[in-house]
Amino acid sequence: MLDVKIKLHRHYLPADTPDQKLFILLEINHEKGINSERREFSAASKNIFLPESKHSVNEIISNIVLNISTIKNAKINRISMVYPTQSEVDLSLKPFLLGNAEIGDATIFLIEMTVPEHKSGKALLSQINLTYDVSGNPYRMETAIMETAVEFGRGDSSVYGTDKEVMHYIQQRNICSMIEQAESEAANNANKAIEILKSAMRTAIVLNNVSMTRVLGKAVKELEDNKTIDKGTLKTLKVDAKTHTVRFDKGIFTDEEIKKITGA
Repeated sequence: MLDVKIKLHRHYLPADTPDQKLFILLEINHEKGINSERREFSAASKNIFLPESKHSVNEIISNIVLNISTIKNAKINRISMVYPTQSEVDLSLKPFLLGNAEIGDATIFLIEMTVPEHKSGKALLSQINLTYDVSGNPYRMETAIMETAVEFGRGDSSVYGTDKEVMHYIQQRNICSMIEQAESEAANNANKAIEILKSAMRTAIVLNNVSMTRVLGKAVKELEDNKTIDKGTLKTLKVDAKTHTVRFDKGIFTDEEIKKITGA
């Protein structure tokens, strides 16, 4: 029914180091009109199963709930939808309510957590599963439990690198934060605001986000020309940063495309 993928931005962390930040990518795919085998269970009892059946219908997947258990003393700091739009999940509601799945496209979330100090060795970090509703089906559906593990060691963690796909969505979310920073600086320090927006624009270029690159470029020019930024421009920036998102698999700009967009 749902194709769910999880990835860590790093699989190796230094041992005996407290409060390390880790990101989990949660990608949910719901293909329109595909054949799928499913097992249904009653909301009243997960032990009552109905016969498996095959369907080829345009089903709506809704009310997705994230159940996650973590290593002792780990803390979930933030859960964000990062594609196809950006929004924040309310951490005060547990289990976590993720909303609906896009039909024919991915719905992608970032789980940001703090990992406690741990001795050397491989450790189970989290167990994740989803429950959800399917249109026309009176039963809640459930995915299998997915586990994430990380290796704690004493070597140089930088040699192991980070996952490029997960970093893509972290950087995409950071554009929103940079726009907010620029807004707070614009009234009193236009040059600082310009510097922040140019940094956001460089990030958008690397992510191959053509739309955001152009909108940010327009805002930079407005600040350079007027030493201020219009409220309408700020509103456009904020809305576009949340709605003009791109998938990781879109690739990056060629050198020639970067020159055309940046004017370099």
